[in-house]
Amino acid sequence: MTVDRQPLKAVFFDFGDTLWHFPAPPPDGVVERALRRRVNALFSLWGVRPARSAEEISRGMFQAREEAQRVADASDFRSPNYHAIARRAAEEAGLSPDHAQVSALWEAHNAGGPLLGRRILDDTHETLEWLLERGFRVGAITNRAHGGESFLAELQYHDLLRYFEVVSSSDQVGWRKPHRRIFQHALGALGVAPAESALVGDRPEADVRGARAMGMTAILMRGVSPPDRVPQAPDEEPDYTIDSLSELRQLPPFARA
Repeated sequence: MTVDRQPLKAVFFDFGDTLWHFPAPPPDGVVERALRRRVNALFSLWGVRPARSAEEISRGMFQAREEAQRVADASDFRSPNYHAIARRAAEEAGLSPDHAQVSALWEAHNAGGPLLGRRILDDTHETLEWLLERGFRVGAITNRAHGGESFLAELQYHDLLRYFEVVSSSDQVGWRKPHRRIFQHALGALGVAPAESALVGDRPEADVRGARAMGMTAILMRGVSPPDRVPQAPDEEPDYTIDSLSELRQLPPFARA
């Protein structure tokens, strides 16, 4: 489906399975051991001996995070309070953490892209460069549990941060896609109207649905996403579908540039 809109001024991106993917993630045990070592290192630094093992605490935080996100996506899309999850895990282990310790514990549970085998798609950098060279403004709208300074550092590590004027992350904004407030945050940061903007993402239920509800051009990136990740409802049907980022150049809103 294609529609006629105002000339595009801004392009927003999702990250996972859009600008990068994880073609060969490590076994779960490798990640679990790495997180356990981080949590144990914190306890050693603090000079405490919790009533529960680092393995139990890490597993509890992971399960609580997954459940909180499932509930959010099935209800009002309000982002979970992740620090509350970390605080509860620490208190159940017999600790009384202060705010800084809660933040450190949650951050220790951030596996991060390098550990998970993140690979930037081959045409990511060249596509982002192409957009900037033609005067498009670039931002990101992403659902994340760890979207603060450490995530921005990961973007810097991959030489991606320089492309984005804004990174609207659900854990920082307080709302998950497809809720309109996270889109409003990103649009407001760039000062552009929805009709002047496009979102490129891999999830019909979050990216396409949210963008269409805002009146943005919705572009579904399916090149590296699971084959069963397809639209399930009319409001999940994109305006355009691409299998690689470089195909953006041929789409009507970009070809005119």
